[in-house]
Amino acid sequence: MHRTYQDKTVLITGASSGIGAEFARQLHAQGAQLILTARSVDRLRKVQAACPGSVVIPGDLTDPGFPARLHAIATGNGRQVDILINNAGYGYYGRFHKGDLTWQLNMIQLNIAALTDLTYRFLPQMLDRPEDGCGVINVASVAGFLPVPHFTVYAATKAYVMNFSQALWQELQGQGVTVTCLSPGFTRTNFQSVANGTGGRYFEQEPAAVVQSALKAFQRGRRLVVTGAFNKLAAVLMRLMPTGLMMKAAGRAMKRA
Repeated sequence: MHRTYQDKTVLITGASSGIGAEFARQLHAQGAQLILTARSVDRLRKVQAACPGSVVIPGDLTDPGFPARLHAIATGNGRQVDILINNAGYGYYGRFHKGDLTWQLNMIQLNIAALTDLTYRFLPQMLDRPEDGCGVINVASVAGFLPVPHFTVYAATKAYVMNFSQALWQELQGQGVTVTCLSPGFTRTNFQSVANGTGGRYFEQEPAAVVQSALKAFQRGRRLVVTGAFNKLAAVLMRLMPTGLMMKAAGRAMKRA
């Protein structure tokens, strides 16, 4: 199976920076028609300027009512979304009980509830016209393979994204629509500063490499792609090694992050 992005309408959440902005740049270069959403209007406009012809719909997906509004606007005037990229998300480094509760509940709303809501709303339209190339890319994280101390809620939300995406991939087999779960590790974005962390030091990937891997995996109909050699090795170890041992190692690593 080999999909093309030429003339596909693609909705990207969290499109104002980092991996989301890189999805926009690469898909624009491949001839896709873009719908971009994020909270920051100014940064969205900069991405829009780099991707002429794209449509911008600013909004905050931590607002439970925004996914419905986004769907209504994105599909207005008979427009059809071929590919949904659920990229928006954030994390928090630190001990769970010392973090701000509202911040962490909003993380669950964004990383899980909004992603599920948007997938539910856009999927039926894709299934009504199962053209080669329709589907969903959900951005998870290599952190989703393991309970991660000091990254407690974020890792748990990404475990949900991984399991949800892969189960849905199986449900949709033979229906012309696919779901690909992207699981990167540390990536050179502003994620670490927002999450109160310092990053992955020697193992950070560039967003361009992460997005290239994701788009190739989606074209091939893959259910899961882990990007980067170090992250692939870590994912294998997390599956094979005792969970308690891996949690201790992950906890020590996160204390230093």
